[in-house]
Amino acid sequence: MILATVVARVWADRKVDQFHGTRMMACRAHGDDSLTVAIDLVEAALGARVLIVTDQAATDLAGCPTDAAIVALVADTDPLD
Repeated sequence: MILATVVARVWADRKVDQFHGTRMMACRAHGDDSLTVAIDLVEAALGARVLIVTDQAATDLAGCPTDAAIVALVADTDPLD
């Protein structure tokens, strides 16, 4: 799982049929600053902290082939020691 912040909505001119009705969001991972585009399953807003699942878990939850899916809005985290 990846803890990230939503930084942008991704708009597509065309999508494969399986992606119709989905929202795609660009998310910046906490810690390593990498960028991931994920299908949004929780209606996340820009700036929201989210939890992203990847690989088969993302495909299973999204109902279509995908590498990443936003599955939770993160309200707070405890500081790391």
